[in-house]
Amino acid sequence: MYFNYFIRNFSEGNHRISRSCFQYLLILNGEGLLHVPDLGDYPLIPHSMLELPLGSPAELEVDNDREITFGCMELHDFYIFQSAVQQIPSSQTELLRKLFFFALDLQGLTIPRKAAIHNALDHLVFEAITSTGIIVNDMNPAIYHFIDEVTQNYKNPDYDYTAGILKSGYSMNHFRKLFKDTTGNTPLAFCQILRIDYAKGLMRRYGHDMSIKEISERAGFRDSYYFSRLFRKYEKISPSEYMNSHERDD
Repeated sequence: MYFNYFIRNFSEGNHRISRSCFQYLLILNGEGLLHVPDLGDYPLIPHSMLELPLGSPAELEVDNDREITFGCMELHDFYIFQSAVQQIPSSQTELLRKLFFFALDLQGLTIPRKAAIHNALDHLVFEAITSTGIIVNDMNPAIYHFIDEVTQNYKNPDYDYTAGILKSGYSMNHFRKLFKDTTGNTPLAFCQILRIDYAKGLMRRYGHDMSIKEISERAGFRDSYYFSRLFRKYEKISPSEYMNSHERDD
């Protein structure tokens, strides 16, 4: 996964906000109203946060003689399992606001291993977001517990995701259908995607300092050839091509 971090200012009037990826909007200053088609109207309160899923452009209203400042975090290259807008009160956003400003400061620095630090920060931001309950809110508890178990164990090549399904109390086929209806992926694909995503993070962090075999093993794959086939299936390029296109910063 990776985040883009930036600040956007809007003056009085009506504005459109595109949503080509998942966005987390920290309201840093000002007040207004955000209308999200088919999902509702959301008041913008300083230091609160909104999660905006993929969809048609949202419409922002800013009162006369006012302006609003967003701290934007766009999540790319990762799967999210919820399509509703979530509103997080200011009491739960202090850590995220600190991490956001640290991410902005990091962008302006020239330091060794900058890509590795950025990658670690992205995962820390994601953990801070999930700790608020945004992504798993209103999810079937069996699905949530399965996702939680897989995300803790997927890097272990001995981990068998079917054991998590058996703990759910559902039959294998029923759980697969329920999981796919909820997330858009099968349980197997979910586990594979997590492993591929982790491997991509290793490539961006270490570049050619690690071999494809070493990366595949650390991402939970026993067979590097199987890893390469899956990588091409999901990313449409080979692991070597991905690594070459994401040379790490020194």
